[in-house]
This record gives sequence, C-alpha cells and structure tokens, in this order.
Amino acid sequence: MPFVSVSNLKMHYEHACAGPAAVVLVHGNFASWRWWLPLLQDPPAGYTLYAPEMRGYGDSERTADGYSVEQFAQDLDGFADALGLDRFHLVGHSLGGAVALQYALLFPGRLESLFLVSPAPAQGMPNLTVDFKTRYVMNLPPLAGTEDLPSFMGNSHVNRAILSRVLSSITPQLNHESPAFSVLIEDAVRVAPEALQGIVQSLQKWNVEKQLPGLRLPVMILWGSRDPVIERRPLERMAAALPRAELVVWEGTGHAPQLEQPERFRSLLAAFLRGDRVPDELRGKGKRPGLSWIAELWRRLKAGRS
Repeated sequence: MPFVSVSNLKMHYEHACAGPAAVVLVHGNFASWRWWLPLLQDPPAGYTLYAPEMRGYGDSERTADGYSVEQFAQDLDGFADALGLDRFHLVGHSLGGAVALQYALLFPGRLESLFLVSPAPAQGMPNLTVDFKTRYVMNLPPLAGTEDLPSFMGNSHVNRAILSRVLSSITPQLNHESPAFSVLIEDAVRVAPEALQGIVQSLQKWNVEKQLPGLRLPVMILWGSRDPVIERRPLERMAAALPRAELVVWEGTGHAPQLEQPERFRSLLAAFLRGDRVPDELRGKGKRPGLSWIAELWRRLKAGRS
C-alpha cells in the first residue's frame, strides 16, 4: 500500500507497470482507486498507471479543509512531483474529470493528453445541493428518509443502504450483487463528510468555461447515454469550446464506463493514448457492443422476431 507525502497530507495510491509512459487516473466522488481496478489489472502495453486517492477518500489522510477542485488539482501536482512524473497523460472520472481539467488549465506543459470520463462539466454544477431531503448530492432523484449531510454520513447503516441504491442506479451495466460492487459501497461509506461538503460547495462555484479555448491538448470526453448524474449538453459545449476535443457517446452505458465496459474502455483509452485513429465501434458509432437487454428486446420487437 504505497503512500507519498504531498503538502500537509499523505496520499495513498496504487499503480500498475506495463511500460515507460505515465498515466495518472483520478477518481470521482464517493469513490476510490478501485474504480480503476479493471484497468490496473490489465494496463495498456507501454504505460504505467498511477491511481491516487484524493484527500478525504480511501486510505489518503483527512484534513480539516482543502476540499475544492482547485486544491485537489494542486494536490495532484504535488503527487506528480513526488513520483518524478515530468510529463504524463491524465484521466479523470466524474469529480476527477473536473480536477483533471483544472489541472490541465493550470499545468498544461506537464500533460501529453487529457481523457475525461463522465466529467463534471466546465460550467460547474451550480444546482448541486447537500439537502438530502429534497435532492441527492449527485443530481439524482430524492431519497426518502435521508437527513442533512453530517447525519447521513454519520449513520453507517442508512448510509450503506442508500449508497448501494445510488451507485446501483448510476451503473446500470454492473453486477450489483457481486463482491466487487460491495467493495465500492464500503469505499463510499468511508469518504470524509467534510470532503463531500467541501466538494459540493466547490462544484457549485467552479466554472472554467471561458478558459477552454486556450487549452490545446488532445482531449477525449466519454459519456454514457444512461448517465443520470451528468447531462450530455454541457459536455457537447465543452467539446465544442476545446480546440482539439472529441465527445464519444456510448449508448446503454451509465456513469462509470471504465467499470461497466472495462475491455471496451481499455481499448478506447489505449488508442487515444497512442494517438491512433479510434475505430467507430469504440466511438459509439456503427455496431455497439454491450447493448442492454432492454435495447436488444426493443430491437427484436421492431424487427418482428420476438
């Protein structure tokens, strides 16, 4: 279980080595390094993957403050310094997408490319709230019986049950009965309440849309059509504003493509990192692997073969 010292905290990370080029993977909210586990178990040839855990998440230390997109980006820079990563590819999921984008805007000279998976949009999330009685923290439907954030996080039994329900709803292609999914729930339960509070407040105010035209890195944005957390239109605006960006949409996939379709995700990421032309099936065009059973049933009904 490796750690590095960054500023006033110790950051835990995991890594997998398959070559000299470095790729840093940044997890999302209620998450940990395990949201990258399939990729770490089979890293693309030629790359070493690093999956740090942000302050307040997983086994990284908690601090009294510092829970903002901007601070997480600074922590990420300290992490890269600690490991001697002069230049690297950066991948961010959900909240980690905002952190990765902020990092790219602050330190573009250190990056080879930027890959954003279901990212919080560049305009921020001003309607995000921590009032669990009316609307869940990640833009999901109301959850009956929940209280304010400290009460929610302090009740581990209620917390675990609600988080299981929430994570199931945002990852429709996962096996929600599997031990691996249970581990994701346990990691979500461990997140520091002050981290959740701070990050929600940060995303309410964070907005870097006007800075996007100046970012000239190769950027890929991946979004699933069944993602209930992030809307498509703000990501289309991001892709249009970035000079070298492409938005890829996967039908039938939820908020975590890297877990829901791990082999396809690995292939897409590897092609992007190498600078190869991405095949249409990986872009979501043409034949799409991983269709949900509902989509397949609808196709058969329309064809008159059911």
